[in-house]
Amino acid sequence: MGAIVSAWDASDVPADLLAMRPSISERKLRLFLGTCCRAAWDARLAESRNPRNRGEAQSAAVDERTDGTRAGARGDRGATHHTSVRCSFPANVTGGEPAAAQESQEDENTSPPLTVAPDTGLRLSGVEHRDAIIQVAVELVGAPLAAAVLREVLANPERSVEVDPAWLTTDVRLLAEGIYASRDFEWLPILADALQDAGCDSEDMLTHCRDTSHSHARGCWVIDLLLGRE
Repeated sequence: MGAIVSAWDASDVPADLLAMRPSISERKLRLFLGTCCRAAWDARLAESRNPRNRGEAQSAAVDERTDGTRAGARGDRGATHHTSVRCSFPANVTGGEPAAAQESQEDENTSPPLTVAPDTGLRLSGVEHRDAIIQVAVELVGAPLAAAVLREVLANPERSVEVDPAWLTTDVRLLAEGIYASRDFEWLPILADALQDAGCDSEDMLTHCRDTSHSHARGCWVIDLLLGRE
């Protein structure tokens, strides 16, 4: 018999994941969106470096500006006020990163909220505007990748994990702090070895650290759990 795959691991629909774990902090939302913005930026950068795509990208940018002007001319009658997130991608990308991704790189204690709603001036709230942020991420990178990023920053609610203080050896602490600060996630398998040496028996934690099938990011739930971040 094959391994049983949980609904959390199987779903490619962010809304389904949030139904299982509706609580997500503002910090996690910020890091989640920053990772999605960075992925979208990387994809746009790769496209822009292909000479055959430059003309199409410039034409699309003109169309977007035209559509925006027309929408503004219609006014906001009947509009629903909600938090919006804007990641601007120049038609001819030469480097750098979108603002949301840049802000997500800062420490959560110093970085400002990602967005301000242009019509209400409301700041991003981890609960009130969660669905709007998730929708933006889906539009940026698609539902499957957005779901994968959610699983990167949120632990599986079907299997709770608690850190045994005995696991927090000097090696584990130094590795977790170093990975968090440097974003050098290639060290995660080494962290898994250190955790195992310390007596960690959480298959979820060890598997996540050793999983090389997807890109890890700041907000990784294992690192946050070890460092006491939410």
